[in-house]
Amino acid sequence: MINWKLERQSYLSFFYLYFSIMKKLAFGTLLMLFFSCQNKDKNQTLEPVNYSIDTVFIDSKGEILDLKYNLVNSGFSNDKRTLYNLNHFDFSLEKIDLTQKELITKNYFQKNGPSGIGSSFTSFHVFSDNSFLISNDFYSAKIFNHKGDFIKKISLRDKKWKGERLKEEEISRKKIFLRNSTARLFTIISKEGPLKSNKVELAVLDSDEGLISRFNIDPEQKFKSHSLSSTDNHYMSPRIYLSEENNLALVSHEFTNEIYWFDNLSQELQLVDYKSNLTPNEVELKINNHLGTKEEFFEGYMSMLSQIRFGPVTYDELNEQYYRLSYQLEFEESPSQNIAFPEASKRKTFITVFDKEFNVITEALIPELDFIITNYFAKDGKIWIFNNYNDELVFIRLQININE
Repeated sequence: MINWKLERQSYLSFFYLYFSIMKKLAFGTLLMLFFSCQNKDKNQTLEPVNYSIDTVFIDSKGEILDLKYNLVNSGFSNDKRTLYNLNHFDFSLEKIDLTQKELITKNYFQKNGPSGIGSSFTSFHVFSDNSFLISNDFYSAKIFNHKGDFIKKISLRDKKWKGERLKEEEISRKKIFLRNSTARLFTIISKEGPLKSNKVELAVLDSDEGLISRFNIDPEQKFKSHSLSSTDNHYMSPRIYLSEENNLALVSHEFTNEIYWFDNLSQELQLVDYKSNLTPNEVELKINNHLGTKEEFFEGYMSMLSQIRFGPVTYDELNEQYYRLSYQLEFEESPSQNIAFPEASKRKTFITVFDKEFNVITEALIPELDFIITNYFAKDGKIWIFNNYNDELVFIRLQININE
């Protein structure tokens, strides 16, 4: 085994509407590491896992890249060679070559007006080599080309839509197109808040038919039951991931392992039902989800994070596999009285590997990934994990090898 060293400085803060969980790493050189592990079988035979880890630094060419939002508003070219990142400060589109590992150029956009991109963003999605979607509100989306030219606007409340338009109390946080198509828009519609129903649905907007269709992605009301609130107006709802992977619209949930995907042929929503041998399949609520004080609120949320928190699903085109990371946190028993939400004292990261049909191939604990992971994607047979190292863009790459 090759020894490696990872030095880090971390901070943890709370985020959803009011809160976030973030952690900044500072580290020296991360060398290649190989490790093998065999999972014990409970319900199925899982393949042994070998993996390697390395680190990639991106040359910013003297520019200051926007890393504040953890690449949440970023996307890829069709071949995944180019990463496009939306800069919130100078309203530019950063074009980064992931093969050459350097910033290529920045294109600047109009900020204000009907053809502008706005100043805050609820969605960003690259869906072709020359088209991307930007939304700066909860009710519409704009399409631009990569030069920043405005193409058109889509309103979810337009009366021309047949079906169920966005209602007054509903919001649309995330919106995507399937790659190389503008005919069908997918979005998560929700009613959320301490005094609301906390209901979520997947809405599919078909421009060719002029029709909005809705699908229930929370039949057992887990989104509602895993939403926390307090009498002093603290509120947290689970993060729902909506993404395009392998030409599928995927929906998943941070507190359950459920994965939904939309079948374009049958026009139906399909559920991926799988069980983990290493972690809980969902957070078990040990408390009432409506709490009395801020302290009880944070204590309840810490209890949820200590059980399990699931990340989104990403697709590896090279190996034709899906990957999903999940996490468990441990907290200090007696945190400082001055810290409402204490820093985690320990973090465990797990990976689940699926084949193209979403059958579980294997799962494993990855001890080296003991830091907060905010964003990751699959490319060239590896999982690229975002890291902000002293305002430099860095990726820690995890390569999973099975039966080797």
